[in-house]
Amino acid sequence: MRKRTLLSPLGALALLFALSGSALAADYKKQADGVPSATLKPGVATNIKPGMSGTQQLQLKGPIKLTCSVDLAAEPLKIVHVRKASDGTYTFYLSARIKNVGSSTFRANAGQAAAILWHGSRVLTRVPITVLTAGATRDAGTTISRWRLSDEFPPDFTLQISYDPDIGSDGNPENDDCRMTNNKATLSGAEVTRLLSTVR
Repeated sequence: MRKRTLLSPLGALALLFALSGSALAADYKKQADGVPSATLKPGVATNIKPGMSGTQQLQLKGPIKLTCSVDLAAEPLKIVHVRKASDGTYTFYLSARIKNVGSSTFRANAGQAAAILWHGSRVLTRVPITVLTAGATRDAGTTISRWRLSDEFPPDFTLQISYDPDIGSDGNPENDDCRMTNNKATLSGAEVTRLLSTVR
């Protein structure tokens, strides 16, 4: 009578690894022979198109691309049209633009969105935003007068996109900003003074 061989726990574990390795080797061989495998590499998506077989779909691999539908952004603040007066003070236009860098038109009701330009804690301009097509801009800039280079601690300029707190839950996807990290731009008062000091 033949005796049965009982595997120890360690032996069973070794057998399991051996079988797994064989299956993995077979999978690699299929890929080498031109047979697609269902194993996908990290960071790679399968593009599925209707009317194509599973084999064709598995062969269509490419990077995942995410698009932002509505994305309002505060562009960098710029100093333009600088004039120096006889008393040594400066007048300039501060360009403060909001741009829709997304792929779709932004549409909101009155009072739901605005571009606000601050000088320190003081509001200089407030421009409502109701419609802004993809790639379009809205200027919230203003003219700054009597800037003195001798001011030791001039306040910063800040452009901020402001939204109504309930805009994300109003049921309108056309006013949902998909990226909030680009809604603010700042130009320091010290940098303004430095730029103006180069004007002769």
